[in-house]
Amino acid sequence: MSSRFIVASHGWSASNWVAHSLNMHKDILCTHSAKNIVANDPFVHTNESLKKDINKWHNGYELRLNRSVDSCYDDLERIEQTKFTGTVHVYRLRDLPSLHDKFPFQQPYKVFNLIRNPMSLVWSGYGQFKDLFLYDLNELYWTLKKIIDHSKEFIHEVGNRHHINIGETDKLAFIGACSVLSSLRKDIDAIQEIENANHLDYKGVIKMEEITQNPETLELLLQKISDESINIDDSYFDSVYKLGAINKHKKDSKKITASERFSALEDWQKEVFVFFMKKFNLTEEYSKFGYDLTYL
Repeated sequence: MSSRFIVASHGWSASNWVAHSLNMHKDILCTHSAKNIVANDPFVHTNESLKKDINKWHNGYELRLNRSVDSCYDDLERIEQTKFTGTVHVYRLRDLPSLHDKFPFQQPYKVFNLIRNPMSLVWSGYGQFKDLFLYDLNELYWTLKKIIDHSKEFIHEVGNRHHINIGETDKLAFIGACSVLSSLRKDIDAIQEIENANHLDYKGVIKMEEITQNPETLELLLQKISDESINIDDSYFDSVYKLGAINKHKKDSKKITASERFSALEDWQKEVFVFFMKKFNLTEEYSKFGYDLTYL
């Protein structure tokens, strides 16, 4: 049996890049996303691919919450025998406590949480939702439910005050991406339960901004996964960082900081983003993770 690890992620955080990079190492088998597919094709998650396989994605969402993590990894180990077997963005951190209650873990797992600056994450989600809302009824339904549950009156007030039609796809996509910040709160709240759970060894956060740019951060992750037993050579890092950005959701190519991104928002967008950050007390939490959110 291989050593097992989980890189939990909400998404919109270079999870495809991380999964593909880990899977490129000869001693690691790594899968990605709700479909739980081996991360050997960095370009598999195109918009056309998502549309074509939409029902497979939805089935994956349901399966990951109704099956033990142990049985999932047992199946992965049948695909290929490697020293280390892992998943990225198959699970969110908030999934693990409920899965532990339903299907008590029998094997040990190292657990990491892949995160991103909330402003950058929302902007990426905004870009993807502008596509998804046109054909993914499941995503539209669940996102609308978040908006209604957490902010219906506020969003109606914003629409009236700024004279915008909140139901237009562009507007709804941004509001929806902000409402997803509620899920980041759930991930943070799950940490203590995970730390107290049998067979789960919580190793902390991986910052997307660091791992995609700094080989030292990727090396540190590999050493934590392997208890410093894995062999890494320069050719591995050369291959990984030659990839560049993949599976980008945002609709522009601006290379600007999260602070600059926030400053460039329209007034109503700033208001909505700040509302959700405050509602779920994320400014303080993400500042603890090392993000500068003083611009809020």
